[in-house]
Amino acid sequence: MRYALPLGASSALGGLSIWVDKAIVSMFYPPDAAGVYMVGAREVPFVPIFLGSVSSVLSAELNRMHGEGPEAMVGLWGRTALRVAGAIFPLFFFLIAFSGRLIPWAFGEGFEGAVLPFRLYLLMLPLRAAAYGPLVAALGRPDMVLLGVVGDLAGNALLSYLLVPRVGPWGAALATSLMTYLHVGFLLWVIGRLSGLSISQLLPWKGMASTAGCGLLGLSASLPFLKLGPAVLALSAGSTAFGAVYLLSLRLWARRW
Repeated sequence: MRYALPLGASSALGGLSIWVDKAIVSMFYPPDAAGVYMVGAREVPFVPIFLGSVSSVLSAELNRMHGEGPEAMVGLWGRTALRVAGAIFPLFFFLIAFSGRLIPWAFGEGFEGAVLPFRLYLLMLPLRAAAYGPLVAALGRPDMVLLGVVGDLAGNALLSYLLVPRVGPWGAALATSLMTYLHVGFLLWVIGRLSGLSISQLLPWKGMASTAGCGLLGLSASLPFLKLGPAVLALSAGSTAFGAVYLLSLRLWARRW
């Protein structure tokens, strides 16, 4: 129970937290404005499913590795994060650039106001490369996972309540993104304390920076197509150019190292 109860509560509160910003926007704005916000205030649909699968497999492996010590567990966690970043980072760069074409094309011209909340939500996407909770729990402190979720939920509610009436609905998306960064920072600190490793040793930062650099190269190749004709043409040509350059640069980087 000492292990399962905090994780169960964390999962329940985590499910609740995705609605906090939307509920607060609905308190201050009419349904049409809140509806536009809700269209944009979402994670990329298939990403949580993919990351949930990775997290489940990783959690089982980390629990199996208890006898090998914290350093080995953190090493596996970091290598997994680098592999996930290979899929997450390029998606982040492409959608940040092309969401202004994607959202109106997917939902209609009346939803341009959803682009900013969507981009603010996208700022959380690079953080999703690593599954922090399973490692903290495997290191023996599931209560710290719960503490982080409670702090994230409370901070998001308070900050959204303060920002939304002052800056507009997008203030809730900004609050959600900011609190997620603070939440991840807290969990990294906890992982460092539990493992005895410094922040620089927790993740393969050099590899992640190189992956991000490959993503930027892909982005630079796709930008000439951003304003191209119909949105579907811009998205198709841009994604093709992005994918080709990203994969090529990633392959060349892998050969170098």
